[in-house]
Amino acid sequence: MRKVTAAIIGLLLAGLLAGPAQAADTLKKVKEKGELVVGVKYRVPPFGFLDDATGELVGFDVDVAKAIASKLGVKLKLQPVDQKSRIPLLLDGSVDLVAANVTPNPDTGMVVAFSEVYLTTGVGFLTRTGTVKSIGDLDRKKIAVGKGTVAELAVGDSLSGATAVPFEDYRPALEALTDGSVDAGAGDISILPVLLPLLPKGEWEVPPFQIAEIPYVLGMSRGDPGFLDFINKTVGEMQESGELQKFYEKWFRPPVEAQAPAGDGPVAEAAAVISRKASTPPRFVAVIMRGEFEEKAPVSVFSTSGEFICNGTVAAVFDDTIYVDVEKDKYGQVRSGFAVGMGVNMEAAKGAVLKHQDVLMDVKEQSKEEAAAVAAEIDAEAKAKEARDAAADKAKFDASLQTQKYNNTVERDRNSNYGYYRGYRGRYYR
Repeated sequence: MRKVTAAIIGLLLAGLLAGPAQAADTLKKVKEKGELVVGVKYRVPPFGFLDDATGELVGFDVDVAKAIASKLGVKLKLQPVDQKSRIPLLLDGSVDLVAANVTPNPDTGMVVAFSEVYLTTGVGFLTRTGTVKSIGDLDRKKIAVGKGTVAELAVGDSLSGATAVPFEDYRPALEALTDGSVDAGAGDISILPVLLPLLPKGEWEVPPFQIAEIPYVLGMSRGDPGFLDFINKTVGEMQESGELQKFYEKWFRPPVEAQAPAGDGPVAEAAAVISRKASTPPRFVAVIMRGEFEEKAPVSVFSTSGEFICNGTVAAVFDDTIYVDVEKDKYGQVRSGFAVGMGVNMEAAKGAVLKHQDVLMDVKEQSKEEAAAVAAEIDAEAKAKEARDAAADKAKFDASLQTQKYNNTVERDRNSNYGYYRGYRGRYYR
């Protein structure tokens, strides 16, 4: 288990000292002042960066922040932040919300509340053109990573022979790539294509594989369930309406398509079997059974009986798995064990899956285990709620009993005093 660093301990202490401020009703405060302050990155395109023409902050996270402020009916104030300042500014109340490449890190979670995931990407690589064909080619290489990022952890976990070289900012990392101080770079696969134009033209590329998933969340102060519920509800509505997808298409698709590495295009045939739902709908994770999938390639999804279910698109390619986005209105019909085919017909896709009954059985077993775990979690929560309700009822009964005892005592004492007074006047009775 990773040690909690001194910086995290400092943040924890700051969070504890700021307890009363954190307990405030953020929704009420924001509506009263008519302004939502959101911390966003200003040097990380396409998430948040300064537009050269206008000098204004723009990007994916900026659009997300605008949508949330609009939902609240208030003005938006953008506060530029970086990796070091984003959490302290949240803890001291300078910002109400952070939309700045926040991932649900357990250490940070000690002092910050996380929203539901609003964007999922992965860890990819910048490599010299034509030198890296698979993950194995990066073994024993020096790889530039952002300090404290998921990429740094992923390189350490997935490439035991490689050395992760951390940088505070992407600019010195790109310089290290250019002068040969490091052999490759690792980072968010959605950001890397945007960095390609900053390197010598044609000398660098982004290979079509990844090593880890990056779930992005919004950060806010702990102890404010009302604000957390509002943000989660808003994120869910933006996913359902397709608004988040529009933001993604606006900021990520154009540069990715423009910078896609040259090649022969998608292979003729590939097939996979869906293993689970990803953290953000309408996305699924599928295990590759045959062939090589190409990012952004169109695919078809078939049921275990061979029935065509819907079309989809390959969102990301890993070593042995792919992420598939399916048609939104068909999301609920897709199940674990269904086949995914690229450039193949129904029978070929189904045949590729059926050839690997061991994998298919593992997928089905895993689905059962996940369903059982969810059911157990729901049952446990129901029992816990029942226990809480019973405790609350008992506390209410005990309080009522104590009140009744107190009232009886007061009445007894009053009657006793009244009887004594009347007796003193020669008319004692009760």
